[in-house]
Amino acid sequence: MSNQSNPIEQSEVPQAQVFDKEDFEPGLDPQSDAVENVDIRDPAAVLQLNRPPQWSGPMYLALIERLLEVHKPQEVLPTLCELLQDVELAQLLGWDLMPKLLSVLGSEEALHIIARLANPREIILGVNEHLSTLSLEEEDAVNAAELEPSPTDQFCLLLELSAIILPRLKTKYPSRFLSTSVMIINDCYRPTKQATLAILRFVRAISGQKRPPLPGRQSSREPVSFLLKTTLSPGPIAPDREAEGEEDPAEGAIQQKLIQGFVTHILEQYVNTNPLQWAGRLLEVYHPDKVVPGRMSLNEAYREDPAFVVRDAIVGQLVVCAPTNMQAVLNTT
Repeated sequence: MSNQSNPIEQSEVPQAQVFDKEDFEPGLDPQSDAVENVDIRDPAAVLQLNRPPQWSGPMYLALIERLLEVHKPQEVLPTLCELLQDVELAQLLGWDLMPKLLSVLGSEEALHIIARLANPREIILGVNEHLSTLSLEEEDAVNAAELEPSPTDQFCLLLELSAIILPRLKTKYPSRFLSTSVMIINDCYRPTKQATLAILRFVRAISGQKRPPLPGRQSSREPVSFLLKTTLSPGPIAPDREAEGEEDPAEGAIQQKLIQGFVTHILEQYVNTNPLQWAGRLLEVYHPDKVVPGRMSLNEAYREDPAFVVRDAIVGQLVVCAPTNMQAVLNTT
């Protein structure tokens, strides 16, 4: 057997580079150093000066996060809203910036801009993901210090974002996005006044309903007037860059059924938790002799008590959005 060495064995094999523990310290990350060492005394100036492409997207996001930690939101958000009007910047930052802003008080306008200009397919995924983690059973007293929005406030804001994003999606089967959203919303929903009003605004926005609020009695006109008041900030809407062509002709009917089924579930939950005393009120109408003199009757309470007036008005608006056969049943009671 030959004693000649294999030339492959004689070739120099590169050795793996050995790192010290200190090499992994965050302080040695040049991106982290840049964010930590930048002068942030003037939030507006530093945001303008370092906007992409001067800094990369991840670095700029880290800068925004640091500014929101150090400064009050009102010192950072106006400039951020101005910069996000750039569609390219909104597309670059929207997916990562949205979760950070959801926990910041007063960030509604910035989030509305992201919903209008960023990639709608990315943002609707982020909205649904955050909705699925919310727990509206947690009392808002946990956030009594108002350091961040309550779960109910976040729920209402996320529905506003969904109402902007869903109509932007140009796909052959938009009902697939709608069905996912309404199922997640239904699972998260709790039948409070604030959450139900948000549902009403959401349904009217995605269904294109333009009906005015139901006319109320003199004592109830003021509560009814704010039921469908929108808080959406106006502005341009960017087209869907991933549009998939014409919508399937059957989609209109499918989406209508989805919305009707969704509203029916919401109506059932709300009425079960907030009873309207229909039987007792009807009994007073047909048997007025059973009303105790000097005591407020049920019908008087639902005309005069603001809480009952709003409850009645909310159910009326849900019935407007409900299927035709549901409206017919309720109109006979």
